Amino acid sequence: MNGSKIWISNGGIAEIFTVFAKTPVVDAKTGETKDKITAFIVETSILGVSAMVRQKKKMGIKCSNTAEVYFENCEIPVDNVLGDVGGGFKVAMNILNNGRFGMGHV
Repeated sequence: MNGSKIWISNGGIAEIFTVFAKTPVVDAKTGETKDKITAFIVETSILGVSAMVRQKKKMGIKCSNTAEVYFENCEIPVDNVLGDVGGGFKVAMNILNNGRFGMGHV
């Protein structure tokens, strides 16, 4: 995995990230390869994962630790895929739906 993300709340102290990234997936019907979103669990102990905390002037939530997270040639184990390869959008929607029930309860 290669890439970066900015404005990650508590990214400087997190030990585990949930990452959604584009991955090549072969369509079983057409044989065509397309980029689809896959969800991963990425531990900060994986070689190539780093977070840089920078003090940024923010308008709100000033006490939260905000970081930039970098992924450089990270090899993510297949066991760290959430759901199916290419099924990350479905995982994200399920997370949002479950969050709605929790927020409605509060």
